[in-house]
Amino acid sequence: MAGLAGLFMSLSATAQSLNALTDRVDSLYYRGNYAAALAASMQALQLAEQDSGNLHHAYAYSLLQTGVVTSALGNYTEAERWLLQARERWTALSERYTEENLMTLKSLGTVYRLQNKFVNGFAVLQEAVAVVEKVAGPDTPEYADVLNSLGNLHMMKGDYEKAEQLLVKAAELNKKNLKKTDTRYLSVLNNLGFLYRQMEDYAQAESILTDVVKIRREVLGPDHPSYGNSIGNLSTLYLVTGEFDKAISLCREVVRIRELTAPNSIPHAVALGNLAESYRFSGRYSQQPVDTLFKKALAIIESKVGQEHLDYAGTLNNFALFNIQAGRYQEAIQLYRRAVQITARVAADSFEYASYCNNLGEGYRYIGDYKMADSLFVLSSSLIAKNFGDKTSRYASYLYKYGQSLMLQGNIVDSFSYMSKSEQVLEQFINRNFLYWSSQQKESFLLTWNNEYSNYLRLAQQNKQYTDSPVLAQRVSLYLKNFLLDEYRFHEKFLLGYTSEVYKTLKSLRIAIEKQYSLPISKRTALDSLQTQMEQVARELSRQSASFRAAKQVAQLGWRDVQKALKPAEATIDYAHFRFHDGYKLTDSVLYIALVLRPGWLAPKLVPLTHEKALASLLKDGPSLLTTSQLGLLRARTQTVTNTGQLAQGEALYRTIWQPLDSLLKGVKQVWVSPSGLLHKVAFAALPLSGKVPGFLADRYSVRVVGSTRIVATSASRTAKSPRTALLIGGAYYGVDSAKPAAEAWPALPGTQQEVNTIAALWGASATVVTGQRATKTQLQQALATTSPDVLHLATHSFFRALTEQRTDFIRPASDPVLLRSGVVMARANVPGTDSLNPDNGILSGLELANLNLTNTELVVLSGCETGLGDIRGSEGVFGLQRAVKMAGAKNLLMSLWPVPDEPTSQFMIAFYRNWKIPNTTLAQAFANTQRAFRQRYPPAVWAAFVLVE
Repeated sequence: MAGLAGLFMSLSATAQSLNALTDRVDSLYYRGNYAAALAASMQALQLAEQDSGNLHHAYAYSLLQTGVVTSALGNYTEAERWLLQARERWTALSERYTEENLMTLKSLGTVYRLQNKFVNGFAVLQEAVAVVEKVAGPDTPEYADVLNSLGNLHMMKGDYEKAEQLLVKAAELNKKNLKKTDTRYLSVLNNLGFLYRQMEDYAQAESILTDVVKIRREVLGPDHPSYGNSIGNLSTLYLVTGEFDKAISLCREVVRIRELTAPNSIPHAVALGNLAESYRFSGRYSQQPVDTLFKKALAIIESKVGQEHLDYAGTLNNFALFNIQAGRYQEAIQLYRRAVQITARVAADSFEYASYCNNLGEGYRYIGDYKMADSLFVLSSSLIAKNFGDKTSRYASYLYKYGQSLMLQGNIVDSFSYMSKSEQVLEQFINRNFLYWSSQQKESFLLTWNNEYSNYLRLAQQNKQYTDSPVLAQRVSLYLKNFLLDEYRFHEKFLLGYTSEVYKTLKSLRIAIEKQYSLPISKRTALDSLQTQMEQVARELSRQSASFRAAKQVAQLGWRDVQKALKPAEATIDYAHFRFHDGYKLTDSVLYIALVLRPGWLAPKLVPLTHEKALASLLKDGPSLLTTSQLGLLRARTQTVTNTGQLAQGEALYRTIWQPLDSLLKGVKQVWVSPSGLLHKVAFAALPLSGKVPGFLADRYSVRVVGSTRIVATSASRTAKSPRTALLIGGAYYGVDSAKPAAEAWPALPGTQQEVNTIAALWGASATVVTGQRATKTQLQQALATTSPDVLHLATHSFFRALTEQRTDFIRPASDPVLLRSGVVMARANVPGTDSLNPDNGILSGLELANLNLTNTELVVLSGCETGLGDIRGSEGVFGLQRAVKMAGAKNLLMSLWPVPDEPTSQFMIAFYRNWKIPNTTLAQAFANTQRAFRQRYPPAVWAAFVLVE
């Protein structure tokens, strides 16, 4: 705040004392000592009234100071009273167009924002705009301050697009007029960072907020309240992104600062509550004083605003949630009941009231009082539908909880009705948002709905006799398969490089529409017009972009679309796995099911299969079933032979995952298989048939492995595309390191040189061959910087290191992300001095592979060992090189599930390309023909290792 120096023509002793007091208030406020600042401002106010009366500049200024300091302490009702009095005095003194009145209006706008009085806030800030235009002008830091306040108010109201416009403009003005260390500039950046957090642009938010935190600490020191505000915002970001250690550390620091600068204030209570919530979210509360934190926060709120307040009810609710997690259900119910009673009196039409009723129902369900639970579930879902509509994810959640309660009571028919309706509402919600969600938003969504999706599948599996059961399971499976991958490819490979303002407008409209849905129906002012605008803009983007049209079409495909695309002798098999939910929580037990779909069926068929532990035992490496002569045929690229559990226990695996489906596949010639979980490790074509008839699954069916059976409903699945351009890399010179033991070096693969040369001869002039010392990571990245070939063929070593391994060499530490624990070996990998920090270290990590431009690439061939290995991540499949290739945008991948010798690998690849070059031969046909021919020459350890994933 500006001081009073120079404001008086002549100063009496009293005036001098008053001037000193106001300067002291300013100084204490700036240093963050709000309690002392308030005491000084009250003293100044009393002195000003004694000396000059209550209609004087000095008295009005003291009112302003008192209001600002009171607001900083969290006493917003009192602050509003002081600031309104100051505003009245400036008008009465004909000092409306002054810096002091401008400061009063901005402070009053802040107080209105913090009390959710948006109408009052906008009115007073519009008045501030008129004042600042006369007092300072539109190109000044003062004008930026008002824009900052307006942007903050729009953000709190949920109008993020308008908030971003105002805050960005304020930041631009401040960048031109102020140093970045100026507190006003930092205030704008802090608000902009918090806005991006609200908009779920987490990368942008973290970048801005960490910058603000660093500067405020340097400028203001580690004890200043403004520094506390910044790290508080950053802590909420880390809570959302699941970085709990960081969140807890920052929350502790905020509590320390509040205890030092504003003890027993509303900001102090908020800090205590946030720290307690960070412990609750992390699950690390057994040794932490979470109860003490919540109780202290409640006591402070009660002392400041009383119990009849939403802040008090909200803290009660959060305390109850903690008690539920801790298994203290009776205590939780008492807390929930108090929250419900308070909210019923102060905000009966609010979202909070419906939410707390639903939570109370959960509490009663935990203790088995289903009558009370069900009445509250019905009440909360009806409140949400009435006040917020029946198209929100919250409504879907409440329907789900009621259905879950009915299921626990054995009322399967009604339970299924509510569960199915819940999933349908959720499906509609996803369809509205799918194309506009970021990867972080999708990950957050999957994490939030993990319990529900597991329970949908559990309900279907346990009640498969109901016609709707497999339909529910099929819908869930289709939505979950490659949920994050589809979004990544669409956003990273298309939208982020798309410069049209049309998409930006579409994304802003989506945010605005979802905000409208979060408001009570009575307060929605623009939903219909926003939806109309969104439809118009989406049509325009569809007109401009084939990629957008295709993505939108695929996102909306359902099981009936897949069924319509199936030919008479075809079927799809969607495998799914889920953690068993006992009605209260997820257990460690993982179950597998299969969903079979054929033309003409009224619904898919659901077949329960096995537990994951049993499946894992079948996929462990076991004693080899190969004969000595068969073993003699193998010369692995790693100079070793690795057998797999599938080869050792193939018949048992067939009986577990396929034989239960045989009766549903009579007359079928082609099967589209979408694996799930551990089944990604299975070479389905090599499953040995059980019984009197010898042979393999490939002898009975044409098996096509796909990421999602949705591909069946797209034209790409049956199109015979003739590839033109090819980039072939092989015969890389890995170099020599005399200091490294031979066992630790990557051995040369002479067969890969001949492999790529032979393929190039088949291909013709449109093939580019890179070998020897030129086969570097940099060469590959440069070659793909401007073009995406039809085929990328990498004939070299590859690797994946599981977390249980402890190697710490250039393949990266075990703690690194999964895409950094997999990679392709390029030239110079054995050269001394090359390590993970060298930009051309001879290792193309999975992450670097994912960042390549393969959007127009029809096929990537990873002609190396175990290129299909990786971490299994829920419904997303294998995270390793397989995932990296798909993230890069490639449509199909040919890879190996286990090590295969150099010579037969090269022979397989050459034969495959020769078959693909036959006119009118599809990629899938070429692969099937090659595999069929190799079955006559090699054991399953060779031909079964290769898998084409579409």
